[in-house]
Formats: sequence, C-alpha cells, structure tokens
Amino acid sequence: MNLLKPQTPILDFSNPITKGLFLDCPLFEGAGAQARNIWRRVDGAFTGTPTWDNGVYGRVLRFSSTQGITYLDDTTQDLVTGFSMESLVKWDNTNPNNTLISKRSSYDGTGIPFEITRDGSNGISFRIIGNSANLNTGNIFASGIWYHIACTWDGSTQSIYVNGVLSTSQARSGTVTNNATNITIGMLPSGAEKMSGDVSHVRCWNRGLSINEVKQLHQNPFQIYKRPTLFGRSIYLSPAASTANSNFFQFF
Repeated sequence: MNLLKPQTPILDFSNPITKGLFLDCPLFEGAGAQARNIWRRVDGAFTGTPTWDNGVYGRVLRFSSTQGITYLDDTTQDLVTGFSMESLVKWDNTNPNNTLISKRSSYDGTGIPFEITRDGSNGISFRIIGNSANLNTGNIFASGIWYHIACTWDGSTQSIYVNGVLSTSQARSGTVTNNATNITIGMLPSGAEKMSGDVSHVRCWNRGLSINEVKQLHQNPFQIYKRPTLFGRSIYLSPAASTANSNFFQFF
C-alpha cells in the first residue's frame, strides 16, 4: 500500500472545539525542513534532520534525541487563565526528561507557562505556573505504545487525560506569567532534554478543554477540519491498542 502526501486540511471554525486553538501541527509532512501549523499557516523550524515513521493516522514525525521543532512566540500564546494541549505520542524508552512540548524560559523551572515531559516513573509531568504546580500521572505508560494525551488547565483545575479518560487532576488557581519564549516540540526551548519517539497531531488552546471535548478529540481528531476525507478511508483504532508496526491509518 502506497502512502500519498496528505493535503493541508482546512479548519472548520464552526466547530466549537476550535475556539481558542492557536497551534495545530499534524506532523505528517514526510519530507522537508518545516512543520506546518494549520491554524496560522506559519511553519515551525526543525532542529536536526527530521525523519518520519508510520503512526496511528499515516505519517508521523520521528524524534531520536537529536530533533526538535520551534514555533515563534506571538500574542496568541498568552495563556493567562487557561491552557490545553493534546497529542498522539509513542515514547521509545522510559528515560525521564523526554520533553513533549514546552515554553520554559528558565532552566530552574520558574518561568513555565506550560510544559509536558516524561517523568522518571513511566508517567508524564504537566507543569504550569512554575515547579510548584507539577501534576504527574504515575506509572501508566509503556514504551513502544501509542497514547492520546490531553493536558488542560481552566484556571482552577489542572488535569491529565490518557486515551480520553481522566488520569489525574488537582486544584490549581493562579495566573500564568507569560514570556517571549518560543514553543518547542520534542525538546526544551534551550535545546536540551530532547525526546525519543514518535509524535503527531500536536494541538494547543488558550483555554481549558472540557472532558467531553477531550473525549471527542480522542475518538475523532479530524472533526475540526472541513476536509477530513483527505486523510483516508479507514476504521478508527484506539491509539492504546496500536504498536509501532500495526493498526495505523493509511492515506489511500
């Protein structure tokens, strides 16, 4: 079966889930030196030489501890009272500090509007406001398995969802102090703590998604597009059930 280069989708802004969306990166390019941001048509710049792999919905970006992506900071990233992020991810190993996404401005962790990284206990750590606001899932992840991850903060509650189900949450109020640091995928903005694994469909919102919205995105990540059929005709398979070599969408 041959993979075809996917066409750039068009966001359907009549869908309420698109409210507050400011980063939408399918990471399905399969070639080139830039990663598209569907929301603004502003591409991210690669660090290192990008490579691609087969994933849950066709082509995905492969990180091997040398790559990363940088999206330039702008005012849409001002996340004062809320934030959400989702992604499909498959880590290669259980090493800590495998960064999925970050906007950290200082290495001591105090200047963090948000950051999601692999912790040292086969879980992930979701940080906002600073080191005092870490939220950790605990030992729930295995290497080589695809997971749908969504992290949300609505100004009062910080939550992590795994495969559409709430994994953990905590009360967290306060106001995020914004910075001019770029958003990075697969590494810290400094270039440190690069991840090893596959990533696709990274999205960010400047508001907290509801549990129903998270469930909808897990069930059908293409519903926010006007042209979902361009991604192919296939039966949805849960990311949790798929492996590196099976159960993924193809572009027909």
